[in-house]
Amino acid sequence: MAADPDATPQTSVWSWDPESDLILCLPELFALHGRPHPDASPDPRSPLSLSRPRLLELLPPEPRRRLASFLDGILVTGTGGELTYQVAVDNSIRSLRIQAAVGRDGNLGRMLVLGQLRDLTTERMLALSRAQAERELELQQRVLDGLAAREPLSDTLDLICRHLERLYPGAFVAVMLYDPETRSLRSAAAPSLAADFSTAIDTILVNAEGGVRASPITAGRPEVIEDVRLVGTTALVELFDAYGLRSLWSQPLQVVPGHTVGALVLYRSEPHCPPDPEVRVGARLGELAALAVERDGVNRALSLIASEQPETGTTAQTAASEPRRHGSLGEMPRSVEADLKRQQSARRGVSGPPQLQLVRNRD
Repeated sequence: MAADPDATPQTSVWSWDPESDLILCLPELFALHGRPHPDASPDPRSPLSLSRPRLLELLPPEPRRRLASFLDGILVTGTGGELTYQVAVDNSIRSLRIQAAVGRDGNLGRMLVLGQLRDLTTERMLALSRAQAERELELQQRVLDGLAAREPLSDTLDLICRHLERLYPGAFVAVMLYDPETRSLRSAAAPSLAADFSTAIDTILVNAEGGVRASPITAGRPEVIEDVRLVGTTALVELFDAYGLRSLWSQPLQVVPGHTVGALVLYRSEPHCPPDPEVRVGARLGELAALAVERDGVNRALSLIASEQPETGTTAQTAASEPRRHGSLGEMPRSVEADLKRQQSARRGVSGPPQLQLVRNRD
């Protein structure tokens, strides 16, 4: 299979004669830096002979000083080495490593430097992906351990928020739970946001259009507000400005399609549209948060059944005379509701459905 002539190379070799101060390199050296060929009519197969100052002048300004110091160090110490640096190429960051080895000309005995430039971007991205996957697995295990130990839901949601904030510096993460009675979202966890902001955003979401609205969330659609100043209501813009925020995107919390229990929300202090990898991470951790919310409902239902006391007349039916939700924010899972009804009927020997007042998703 023929190589793609337009593909960016992964390596490029070079040599340097310090006595003449000429560097012999291949055109790939410039391609790796996102720079065009220095000749007007380039031959992509021919090496280039350039003076050291001229070559440095043709490279991007960001790494130019570091590369100049690297070459100066070789002259001073007479030994080789390596330097890793980053350069911006086409709206992305490329990681490069230049390596040099010092030798001597066998006939003249003068110093010669042989080197290689490598693109480390792919292997670094793979290493980062592996590390991120390992951290995600660790988080999943911690959440599952917490669910098994019946730790408070707020602790579990805080753990997920802080994991995302470490993963995406500059993001402020919150979990909002869906209240089907009012068809609105209410803050449940926001460890890095001011409590006053969470209270204020709840009020705005209930009383005004704009922000993280319940309608797209309950439909199972993520929502992105790249710049709240362009699309938000006056109240929302004023609130965001007061707390130094500018954008948000939200991921619905669903264990199964069509059953929404809340939203995972990432705020930022600058305009931002999440790239696909960030959206995928948000979706995975959103499923984990939804599982925690659903499990919290299961635990509440089991506690309700266990509290039934026939000898005193106190039953799950009277204990459930008020709507049962995750705090005041979520909904008892429907599967749990059905199991609860069957068990109560069996305990009392009563035919027909028990008179439990349970919140249902009205979507």
